[in-house]
Amino acid sequence: LHLSVAMQISVLACVMLYMEEPALAQMAQIYADFASSVYVDGTLSFAAWEDYSRKEDVCRYPAVQSPLIFLVLLVWSMSCFSEIERACIGCWCWWALPDSQHGDVTLDSSDNYDIVLVAASKRLKAVASVITFVPRVLIASGLWWLGSRWLIGTPKSVDILVNVVALGFVVDLDKMIYNVMIPHHSKTWFARFSMAVPELQGDGQSRLCKMQAMILGQCLAICLVPYVYLQMSHHVLPVHLHAMQEACSLWS
Repeated sequence: LHLSVAMQISVLACVMLYMEEPALAQMAQIYADFASSVYVDGTLSFAAWEDYSRKEDVCRYPAVQSPLIFLVLLVWSMSCFSEIERACIGCWCWWALPDSQHGDVTLDSSDNYDIVLVAASKRLKAVASVITFVPRVLIASGLWWLGSRWLIGTPKSVDILVNVVALGFVVDLDKMIYNVMIPHHSKTWFARFSMAVPELQGDGQSRLCKMQAMILGQCLAICLVPYVYLQMSHHVLPVHLHAMQEACSLWS
């Protein structure tokens, strides 16, 4: 666990220092040249835009192409949010377990093979949340933030798809470390353990409505986050994408 967290934090730091910052700096340079050339007294000059020699460089930037950058950020958000969802569900299942009356855990191995965790002490629940679930949520959230900034600063449309795949590799780094570092017999032993999952309350109809509401809420949240991020991009990026998009809408 500690190795996985350390590796992911190291990768986050490398993404920020060697990928995100240079990409945003390059984008800031392009925007600075664009703003100084086509804006007069804070207003877009159509005559200056027509004479601007780097229109293609500006308008071919993936961040300026709204449908492309939205779909890319949507895919990237789904990848990160799936990790956050697993961590949140795992934490919820832990805290939904009854309090153990005999030690930190109560196990059920009635079938002599699978071992089910049916109860846990509050102390163990708190420790598991702090060292397992909270780091996973923080790492996935930080990776989404840095990855989104990197993607929106990618200078070429072809590279942006490669960057999404590369970021997906970072999200799955913990699973890769587990598969490589843990011996096979240990993984076989761990596979025997499971946790009692609490059921949704209510009758069949109300449970179905709750599941439908959860699915709809997740879909709306995943679509809303990249949209809001793009709308607020001028607060988180050193450039004003809307200004570049406005100018490029006049050029075909």
